[in-house]
Amino acid sequence: MKKFSFLLIFVGLNITLYCQAIVRGTIANITTDTALLYFHPTNLGILGESLKTPIAKNGQFQFDINPFIAVPAVLEINDIQLLLFLFPDKSLVINIQQDAQNRVKIEFEGLAGVDNRFYLDYQQEILKTTRDVPPKLLTKFNPKGYLALQKEFKQTQLDYLNEFRNSIDPRLWTWLKNNIDYQFANKLFAYPNQVHQLRNPSKSYYNFLENIVLNNKSASLQSAYQTFIVNFISFKLGKPQKWGINSTAEEQFKFIRRYFVGDALYICQFFLLNKSKFKRKKNREKETKAFLASKAPEGYKKYIWETMKRN
Repeated sequence: MKKFSFLLIFVGLNITLYCQAIVRGTIANITTDTALLYFHPTNLGILGESLKTPIAKNGQFQFDINPFIAVPAVLEINDIQLLLFLFPDKSLVINIQQDAQNRVKIEFEGLAGVDNRFYLDYQQEILKTTRDVPPKLLTKFNPKGYLALQKEFKQTQLDYLNEFRNSIDPRLWTWLKNNIDYQFANKLFAYPNQVHQLRNPSKSYYNFLENIVLNNKSASLQSAYQTFIVNFISFKLGKPQKWGINSTAEEQFKFIRRYFVGDALYICQFFLLNKSKFKRKKNREKETKAFLASKAPEGYKKYIWETMKRN
């Protein structure tokens, strides 16, 4: 009989009263001596954390993390990459089995077990049914057809998500719902310029913006939302209006206050301070000082301050 070797990983996520989480694992029959864990930024203006920990001879490893809010994470061991969703107040146990043919079976337990089972299944299912359109096929879609296709993809994602709304943590549901909304918008923004041919979508093409929340604090940490804000600014400035696509940074700073407040405004200001050219140096200094004195995230302020010192 052909022998099979199995990789067993048991990971426990235990939360203390101070929101310090410990990820523990036990591994058998594995050659690597390192486990990696990356988790998404938990505060606006900072990078996510990439942690490395040794795997002991007895197969045990441990991570000490502080996920103050619920965020996605990735666990990597050898060629296995496992998508997780971490909570600051819910335990998680993972059992991964890999046979000699590299077939992997994953089981989740603990308070966050159901959420992570859904999160993994959602990623795999949506990947199968809503893949990006290859560049060569984009030429076959006019704006109306592309809009219809993306609406269909979005509805497929929403249907799958809403089917399990009452059985998963609201924080996970909100994160995925935000991703669906803003990825949808970003694809529609990008479409007119994705191939080298003239595309001028009608005004009705952009009606999708009527259902998009501009100032969404629950999405401020998500890259899809931050990309959307930048795309929205570019779209508005590109429209035939007195601001114009070639407006100065001074004008753009006034312009963004028409639409954004709070975290969204800080994201806009940070982007403009890094990318835009000011007509007058004193105006840049004025906006920079105002940004540093504002309630903007400390991570953004630190980056702007260090950039200002270098220049």
